[in-house]
Parts: sequence; structure tokens; C-alpha cells
Amino acid sequence: VAEDVFKVGLLSPGPVHDQGWNELAYNSIMLIEAELGAEVSYVEIEETPTVVEKAFRDYAEQGYDMIIGHSFSFQDAALIVAKDYPDTVFLTSGGEMVAPNLAPVVFKENEVAYLMGIIGAYMTETGKAIAIGGEEIPAITLPQGGFKAGFETVEGNECQMTYINSWEDIGAGKEAALAGIAAGADVVVPNANIAGQGAFQAAEESGIWAFGTNMDQSDLAPDTIIASTVYDYPA
Repeated sequence: VAEDVFKVGLLSPGPVHDQGWNELAYNSIMLIEAELGAEVSYVEIEETPTVVEKAFRDYAEQGYDMIIGHSFSFQDAALIVAKDYPDTVFLTSGGEMVAPNLAPVVFKENEVAYLMGIIGAYMTETGKAIAIGGEEIPAITLPQGGFKAGFETVEGNECQMTYINSWEDIGAGKEAALAGIAAGADVVVPNANIAGQGAFQAAEESGIWAFGTNMDQSDLAPDTIIASTVYDYPA
């Protein structure tokens, strides 16, 4: 009789090749496949409660042993579905909800972002930076707040926080960065998945510095991005 294969499913809130947040999780399941011989799968879904809950249930019904919801906002649906599938392990990226078979993967990204902010504080010539977030949620406000705190360790420095309410609108990311640059910012740090690429474009075109988030994003603008916060999610 063939041994049961460990099955892992990933619910991604955006494209898994975004060179950022979602690609982190994709790389993780690829590592699980390579090192554990697991059967892995992923689905890109909308961040709406009914869609998320159905996606969790679909994987659970298919006999997946572990299901990863790669968003803070997926935790409510995970808690609901976890109760109906006690033999399945549910994980969420961020969040605080815990159950016998549900746990969040919690990052201390504010700490490394703080250090990155200090670097920015000594690179800036204007004393102004802009931190751009996809949405005003804890998964974004925590690291962006860490960067702001680090940047403002130098007296007189100021980091503006702004949210574009989008993860995919590259134009919105660029527009937000250009607005900050027009107000004097010479350091930009976007944390908005694909939309953040617009901010990098603005920084590159304006000849100012930028920082990456979630993974090494230096390839997106090698002469512009000084450093990136890197989450060792696959580990």
C-alpha cells in the first residue's frame, strides 16, 4: 500500500510571482515540496470572506493536511473552517487567532524595518521620507511604523505614512510616491505588493533612494533600492 502523501495548500491574496509578499509564500510551498516530498498546490483568491472561506473548505474537503492562508485578513475564515476539520492544520500569515488546529505565523518585521529606517535616516538629505502601504492593516502598519520610528531617530526627520487601498494598482503606488517626492521626500519605502513597484519606478525616475519589503527586491531597481526587509518565511 502506498504511503499517504503530505498535502499542503496555499491561499494567496495576489499573484505568486509578485517579487514580494505572495512570492514568499509560493517559495515556501516549493521548499516543502522539494524537501518533504509533499504534494503542493496554490490558488489566488479575492480577499472577501465568502471566497476565502470556500477556498479553505475546498482544500480541506480534498484532504489537504495543511492549509496556509497568506493574509492577516484570512484568519476569521480560517477559524470558522478549522472547527469543521479538526484533523487539518490551518496557518495564517499574521493575525492573532489560535485554535487547537489553527495558528498564526507572526513576524517581528517592525524590528528589522526600524533598522532600515535608521539607514534611511542617515542617507536622506531632506530629512523626509514616505512610507506607502497597500492597506491600513496591522500587517502593514507594524513594519511601516517601525521604519518611521527608525527614520525619526534623527531629530527633525519626518516620515509620512500613506495608504493607497490597493495591492495591484502600480499607477496608484507611483502617484503616491510622486506626491511624497513633490513634498520633499527623498526616501521611499512601499509595502503594497505589486502596487509598490510603481513607487520604485517613481524613486528611480526621481533619482532618490528606496527600500524594499518582504523579500529582496533590489532587482526591481538595483541603483535605487538600498536594502530590503527579508522574511525567512520558507524556513
